[in-house]
Amino acid sequence: YFNDLCRKPFGLVKDFNHLFSNLGYVVFGALFMVIVLLKKWKYEAFFSTENKQHKEFGVPQQYGLHFSMGLALLMEGIMSGSYHVCPTNVTFQFDTTFMYLISILMFL
Repeated sequence: YFNDLCRKPFGLVKDFNHLFSNLGYVVFGALFMVIVLLKKWKYEAFFSTENKQHKEFGVPQQYGLHFSMGLALLMEGIMSGSYHVCPTNVTFQFDTTFMYLISILMFL
């Protein structure tokens, strides 16, 4: 079932409102990755300034999981936008794959 009644065309894009609504996923996914990168730089600068050892300050930070969550959120916006431009079973699989990935990463 595709709801064509709420479709708002803009230029060459026939379903602009759904593309625009997914822009938040892309922006906040990129913003989340920038915040994680800034935290990583701040953490590394803290240890590089005074020859501090990581073992004195608890468990070392792992940033890979946070970067993957930001990337999955960004890709969810892109793939959901591609689904709304051309709704097929294939693009629906791309859309839902990143939804599942985000939910799995939230449990880790």
